[in-house]
Amino acid sequence: MKLVQYKKIKNNDIYYFRLYKKKIIINNNFQGVLILNLNFELIYEINFSKKILIYRDYIIENKIILDCRELNYFICIDIDNYSYYILDVLNFNHDIELIRKSNEKYKFIIITKTKEIFGFDFEKNKIKLFYKMYLLKNKRKTKAQNNSNNKFYFNIENPKFIIKKRNIIVGYNEENLEVINYENNNRNQFEVYENKSKEEWIFRNVEICILNKKNYLFILENNMSNIYESNLLCYEV
Repeated sequence: MKLVQYKKIKNNDIYYFRLYKKKIIINNNFQGVLILNLNFELIYEINFSKKILIYRDYIIENKIILDCRELNYFICIDIDNYSYYILDVLNFNHDIELIRKSNEKYKFIIITKTKEIFGFDFEKNKIKLFYKMYLLKNKRKTKAQNNSNNKFYFNIENPKFIIKKRNIIVGYNEENLEVINYENNNRNQFEVYENKSKEEWIFRNVEICILNKKNYLFILENNMSNIYESNLLCYEV
């Protein structure tokens, strides 16, 4: 594995990291997000009118939906033109199974784990219950998708996260990361840094990117002794 890009970030508590459409999206403390190119150069900065605390995200076509329900809203960002809408969800306490595009007047639908279906429209700031039950065949499909990585085994102990793209699969936890290339059955293991202690630095998030038939890993590292210091790294694998 070869380190090809590196960026140290200070004075920013970065916990959110997503690579989508050849752009990197990270939180900018608690006031907005920064959008970077693959060389870790700033493309665009979005500052929201409200404090953000991102629980998780959902990607639908050119939209990234940020779930900030601890603060009672969702944020929908158009990754092409950087516009955004905020949807108030003060009384929405359902566990979400998936979000997908809708052909109805509500632009997206939420399917909950209790099989309720809600439609919502960011532009009109509306959310509405559609159905109480979800089709059984779709339930089976979702379950199969969630179990799709169970056949992979790793040498590292207890990988908490597993990601896969084409012939590359990555398993990692906060201290260790393993990359498997199933095309040639090569396995590479490495820790955060040889000159860093595991007690100080952790893997926060990892993304796979394929460019010009080459495989790259984009990694967010956090310094646990200083939450306002992070590293962005790119490895060719």
